Amino acid sequence: MLLPVVLKKRIIAIYGEEKGNTVFAGWEKSRIGSFRINTLAYPNIGIDEIPEDIATELWEKNIIITRFSPLPHTYTYSRDDEYALKWTQTFYQGKIYIQGIASMLPVNALWIQKNHHVLDVCAAPGSKTTQMAASMENIGSIIAIEQNAIRMDKLQYNIWLQWARCIETVKSEAIKYLSTYSWNSFDAILLDAPCSAEGRIQVSNEKTFGFWSIENIRKKAELQYALLTEACKHLKSNGVIVYATCTLAPEENEAIIDQLLTSFPERYILEEVWFSGIESIPWILSFGGKTYHNEIEKTLRVLPTEYTEGFYIAKIRKL
Repeated sequence: MLLPVVLKKRIIAIYGEEKGNTVFAGWEKSRIGSFRINTLAYPNIGIDEIPEDIATELWEKNIIITRFSPLPHTYTYSRDDEYALKWTQTFYQGKIYIQGIASMLPVNALWIQKNHHVLDVCAAPGSKTTQMAASMENIGSIIAIEQNAIRMDKLQYNIWLQWARCIETVKSEAIKYLSTYSWNSFDAILLDAPCSAEGRIQVSNEKTFGFWSIENIRKKAELQYALLTEACKHLKSNGVIVYATCTLAPEENEAIIDQLLTSFPERYILEEVWFSGIESIPWILSFGGKTYHNEIEKTLRVLPTEYTEGFYIAKIRKL
């Protein structure tokens, strides 16, 4: 199935022809596999160190890994080895977590600390939730919200597998749950929002774009802004919320942040998000005849490549 023509035209309108073609090329590629070392299993490990038991087992199974230096404790591998990797004791004992590189970025941007009280608004399957627990060394607390029963089971399993003991799971629709929760409660919040998932498109897999539509983008944008504004109520003064999506649509990215900053000009500011070694562009200044708030230049668009899905990340501080 060919990509919808309207989608291709939108990508050129968003990025321009040169970067647009980079996006199309990224959608054509099969992404390399990646995982992070579970530092809860290896609490004193250096960021470039591979535990001996992991290295030995992967070597014995001829699974070749490469250190991905832009991120701590992160390694890449060939997708051809993923089946074998998932049959290792290393995987089954929770010593590693298979996770896309772009998926790891929001938690690295959040920079949570030990003893923080943290909210994960849309938590399942737990990739970022357990990553946050590792960053906190299990010292502090995380409230992880998920409304779908099947995804909740997956979340709870991954929490158990990854040795994460500072997480409390809540099965609820996020806005409904937060409406009963006290305001100004959290030091840090992660909102990896439901989105139209344009960043995950692969041309070879129709399932990744067969559902795509402008109407879906519009509906997701309404939900995203509702989630963001509700979550922000529960952020402490000087606290930070990271808003992230795996889509390329400005309506779900820059427009959401622009609306927040415009509606609450004295309450929120943006802090710059940037990662060395990650192929990205800083921001989209305008789209569809609308020019965005000048603070938008501090947000980040990760491009679809062989290493990363397309991602958008904004870091918001409450004054």
